[in-house]
Amino acid sequence: MKNIELSIQTADPVHVQIERFLRRQILAGELEPAEQLPSTDELVRQLHVNRASVIKAMARLQAEGLIERKPKRGTFVKSSVDKTVIGVLIGESLSDETSYFQRAVCKHLRSELMSMQDRYWTYRVYDGLFGMENQGDFRSLPMFQNLTNDLRNYPFKGMIQIMGGLSSAQASQLEFNLPTVRLGPPLQGAQAEVILDYHRFGREAVEYAVRHGAKKLVCLRGIYEASDYSLDLDGIGEAAKETGLPPVEIHQLQPSLIGGPHLEQAGYNQTRQLVDAWRTNGWPDAMLISDDIAARGAVRALVEQEKEVAGRLLLVVMANEGIEHHYELPVARYEFSPETVAREMLRVLWKRIAGEPLDGAPVRIAGRLKVPGGPLAA
Repeated sequence: MKNIELSIQTADPVHVQIERFLRRQILAGELEPAEQLPSTDELVRQLHVNRASVIKAMARLQAEGLIERKPKRGTFVKSSVDKTVIGVLIGESLSDETSYFQRAVCKHLRSELMSMQDRYWTYRVYDGLFGMENQGDFRSLPMFQNLTNDLRNYPFKGMIQIMGGLSSAQASQLEFNLPTVRLGPPLQGAQAEVILDYHRFGREAVEYAVRHGAKKLVCLRGIYEASDYSLDLDGIGEAAKETGLPPVEIHQLQPSLIGGPHLEQAGYNQTRQLVDAWRTNGWPDAMLISDDIAARGAVRALVEQEKEVAGRLLLVVMANEGIEHHYELPVARYEFSPETVAREMLRVLWKRIAGEPLDGAPVRIAGRLKVPGGPLAA
């Protein structure tokens, strides 16, 4: 049994330094397969650290599959170390032209995992889980069957779910008795550990419109989730009340099927109906659209029907950083970062795998407002 020597620094928490050091020793072969590690008490003595830090570090290494504890015998380096496999479940097909956000998150997940030079992680993507022919039951879809087969053959440690139109009934089909992190918002019976801060989008979009003189606002809501989800509406309502505006007119999009093309078409269809009504009842000053794909259809309808009048509308669109769409009208973009989403989902998943508490859950990811031709606003 080797003596473990580590100089503890002050930059990182002690348990992180112990964990990182032992992981590197294992992956480099300095601690050999099946080699017994010192006991907790012995590590406390050798490293001159507190017992809680050693216990936490060892629990993380065990959760990652690098060490194993054998009753009455001690703790050993695992005889064979497999890559930690993370399953990434995506509702839309990544081949769809409109799956920009999902592709960007996957790209940043890959970058984050590659940057973990002292870890042995990889991931497998299962997309297209919202089948065109059967949205209610995943189990008949080929990709779902591939996933269940892989679960029997690979050492999965956890799951990341990016399922925009997930219902609570569908969520129950995706329970694999593994640590899971889902990008929200939360649904009844299905929690979300990471959510985009739609409440803040609602507030900042209204406040921006008011600063530019808007008095009559309309919101085209492209959020799929159940009707009891209202964080964006709460933010819009609060800001309207505080700034003395009349209630914002809300229109909920109803795409025929789940997926970007259907949401874009719903934005087009709904906006054409609104234009017909506005010709009689008067135009709004600003239009808030809570999805950049839906906004493509909405702006297309505006330009086709009343380009000159529509050009005077103030448009604020919920969007994603680094994913640019061409609109024929200027828009202000409230941008969320796919890179931040990927990083936070991996961070929270690691806590889940290690059995650590999720302080401040769900994690809320705020966006930033980018005005036409201007810098990002804090």
